[in-house]
Amino acid sequence: MATSALVADLVALCKTAREEEAQGKHMTTDCKLVVAGSTVYAHSALLTARSKFFQKAFVQGMSETSDKVLTLRHVISNVPKESVHALLMFIYTSDASEVSSADIAFGILELLGAEEGDFLELSDCSLLRATCGNVIVQAVQTEDLLQTLSRALSLGSSALSLRRDLIENVMLNMAELSESQAFAQLRETPELLCEILAMVGSCMTARPGWAPIVVVGRSPELDGWSLSSNSFDAGLANSADAVRSRDFGSGAAAYHDESEGATQVYLQCSFDSSVIVREIYLGIGPMGDDWNEDSLDGADIMYSTDGDTWSTVGIVRVPEINKLFKQSLPSPIAATHWRFCMSIGAIAISHLFFT
Repeated sequence: MATSALVADLVALCKTAREEEAQGKHMTTDCKLVVAGSTVYAHSALLTARSKFFQKAFVQGMSETSDKVLTLRHVISNVPKESVHALLMFIYTSDASEVSSADIAFGILELLGAEEGDFLELSDCSLLRATCGNVIVQAVQTEDLLQTLSRALSLGSSALSLRRDLIENVMLNMAELSESQAFAQLRETPELLCEILAMVGSCMTARPGWAPIVVVGRSPELDGWSLSSNSFDAGLANSADAVRSRDFGSGAAAYHDESEGATQVYLQCSFDSSVIVREIYLGIGPMGDDWNEDSLDGADIMYSTDGDTWSTVGIVRVPEINKLFKQSLPSPIAATHWRFCMSIGAIAISHLFFT
């Protein structure tokens, strides 16, 4: 309840900043961000708490900052003001619900900067970036795929994952798209054409039975899973809803029970049927006790199609608490069950989702 009240207060504070911006008068706000000619109002204390970039700008004093007016010079296109507002709402609350259109999502991706490094050095950036990519892919129609892909290409390293998802959908619809005028114009962008052809070759030789991870115009629908364990800790909610929430104060945990002869302790996610997973996002918080990164970092990531035979595909890397970390898989994997296992001690997860 306390967490919900805090989030509601932060939402109200963010909306207050917009009201002051509309009036052109600082009351609670104390800084301005200038983005491609647009000016937005904000609270520097919140920005510096959530972003190392803003911390450097407002505390250490970057050259781009003057009298708490910060110009984001890495943004060169006309990013919609709605994108800046949606980004600020996420910074204030970790809520990405204002990413409601492809235009807003593209603007946020440009604001975030390169995927490797994240210009804004923003907490939970991977969650926001994944949301933007999903919004764009789900909104695009087949006839607009190549145009959207070209737009993603123009963002360079800010949209690598999005570009990959769109290229896979181009492959899925190659027969239809190859007859279009837009496909003929690909000759004008040889870099993109080579990237498409390289992925076609890779999938044909190394990934028989390939299907795209996210199909245009549809939801990935990777949230229909249940949670189980061989030894739940009774002190937590231990439900899929608790783990899927963005609240690092709740989640699930399990203890290693040597008395029952267990050699592993695990948390297991089971889908109703096989789904294709490319990336897993994991995070851990105190959850009202002394849970920390050691409760999750180093766990084995395992998958199974039948629940009996398990394969290990990676190791969880969560170096600190209260943050979400992407666990990339070597290649997309079709499976029904996923486990996160520790051989000794305990395991705990505050936040988890699959893409």
